[in-house]
Amino acid sequence: MIKYIRTKEYLVKDKVFDLDILNGKSAGDHEWSMDYKEGTALYNIAMELKPLVILETGTFHGFSASYLLAALEEIDRGILFTIEPDTDRVKIAKERLTKVGRRFSVIYSPLTVVDWSQPINMLFIDGEHGKVKDDLDKYVKFVPPGGVILCHDYHGIHCKNGIDDFFYGRESAFDITILPDTEFKNDLYIAVVK
Repeated sequence: MIKYIRTKEYLVKDKVFDLDILNGKSAGDHEWSMDYKEGTALYNIAMELKPLVILETGTFHGFSASYLLAALEEIDRGILFTIEPDTDRVKIAKERLTKVGRRFSVIYSPLTVVDWSQPINMLFIDGEHGKVKDDLDKYVKFVPPGGVILCHDYHGIHCKNGIDDFFYGRESAFDITILPDTEFKNDLYIAVVK
């Protein structure tokens, strides 16, 4: 179901946004930020899904959010909500996202789990690794059939354990794909709600 990640290329330089905005390094950026290949995969998923609502946990400096927002701007619909527990990172992310588009809200919260009540068509979990299961417990119930759940850093033991714990016994409710680090530098766990 997610084969298009490897085969379709929607991203065109300068068509919607300048890649330097997405990939440019600002003070405090680290090597674990989203890279071009990972960002392109997220962009492609969002282009295919055409979500009304994307929720991301763990904004960091807004790299992944920039790719998601660029897709929303291209399809001219939807809104991106991204949650970050660090006020300095919120400021950096807002500055970066403002250069990409307007369909976003960066939410400051000391926890990545905030009160939520609306459907989420695309959920991207990339927050604190030890709290992945908490994020999934809180937000997956808002993802309707056909919605996509993405979890970054599946290679990391804390993320892998949290993801595996959440999905254990629930596998029949999801179509699950794992993009290994040959495709995605930090492995991407993808579940589509049946």
